[in-house]
Amino acid sequence: MKKENRFQLMLMLVISMILFYSCFNKGQSKSNKSPISLDSSKNDVKKITDYQFLDKYSIKVVPHLDTTNFDNFKLRDSLSNEKIKLLQLDKIASGDIINFWLNYRLSLASDYKTLVVSYMPDENELYTILINYNKDNNIIDFDTVAYDEIAESCMRTESVIKNDSIEVIKINYCSEDSGKPMKKTLIYTIASNGEIKASH
Repeated sequence: MKKENRFQLMLMLVISMILFYSCFNKGQSKSNKSPISLDSSKNDVKKITDYQFLDKYSIKVVPHLDTTNFDNFKLRDSLSNEKIKLLQLDKIASGDIINFWLNYRLSLASDYKTLVVSYMPDENELYTILINYNKDNNIIDFDTVAYDEIAESCMRTESVIKNDSIEVIKINYCSEDSGKPMKKTLIYTIASNGEIKASH
């Protein structure tokens, strides 16, 4: 065998050994990595962190009168798209340019939590919604507790919120029956599980 051929063969053997050794080490380093934890407690920590922003909102004492309208509503930072999805507000109202604002929290029961949120489907209407969430942060139920419109300035809604009920007062300022605003009161009960139902 010629020296050149012998040299080339030796070189190929050395290169092959180096490649094999490096591949073997990579395989070992991968196998030494700790497996991904499926521990639910770590997932719970993530969930708690996600909802930490709620802590900065005040808790109102009940009974509480909500009269949110264009005159007393202060435009501030609206909720981000991430927070809207987190609170599932897109299930309540959806649209291209809907803004949501978290107004305050309520402590109605220990088995669920309550948020009060406002949103504007357009520049003439302002809705305020009471939303009950279970311990997994899924919506149990919701109801409109305040409403205002400035297109005709005829209709307005306000509510007295208690631990187990909502007294909704609908006001019509454009009633033709008399010169005075017409008021209609509806009572909704809040069940122990957070569901909201009309009281007959």
